[in-house]
Amino acid sequence: MSYSPESVVVQIEFTGQKQNSTTASKRIRRPIAPILSLTLATKSKPGHRLELRARCAVYARFSSERQSPTSIDDQVPKCREQAERNEWEVLERHLYVDEPVSGVSTERDGLEKLLAAASHPSRPFDCILIDDSSRLTRRLADALNLYERLAFSGIRVVAVSQGVDTENPQAELLIGVHGLIDADYWRELGQKTHRGM
Repeated sequence: MSYSPESVVVQIEFTGQKQNSTTASKRIRRPIAPILSLTLATKSKPGHRLELRARCAVYARFSSERQSPTSIDDQVPKCREQAERNEWEVLERHLYVDEPVSGVSTERDGLEKLLAAASHPSRPFDCILIDDSSRLTRRLADALNLYERLAFSGIRVVAVSQGVDTENPQAELLIGVHGLIDADYWRELGQKTHRGM
């Protein structure tokens, strides 16, 4: 099916907002949230719909906090299953893993590569899938900073096991709650470790 540029209106839908261009060739030059669909409206065929799949990166981490290395093999399949349920595409070249490393520091090779890719002007993916929020960090301040940084780049984050999705209006509240829980877990673990020394 072909369309002449002068007869096409491209309607881009994302996170409940819309942006129109008068020609098919007009480019958007600012970050946007994951594109859900394109609607092509022509003089002869108004509303012809073309579905696009969200492109997903996956981040997994197992730590030195008595966690099994096999947890990586659990985290990644969970993220793949979430993508499959939503008909999203997991990009194999954007699987990022850190092992074994603590979630207290954000100075991790895999995480730094993920963030560098997310902030790149080409924006190679639309969404980051993680098993739960503690995989990114166990510090509340770092969690809020990371989510804000990713939101600025137009990247959606989904914590599969917790049902946290940054497209949800309640996401900021949930991120704060889980961040507090993760931080408290780390403090208790540190105290137990200290007592056992």
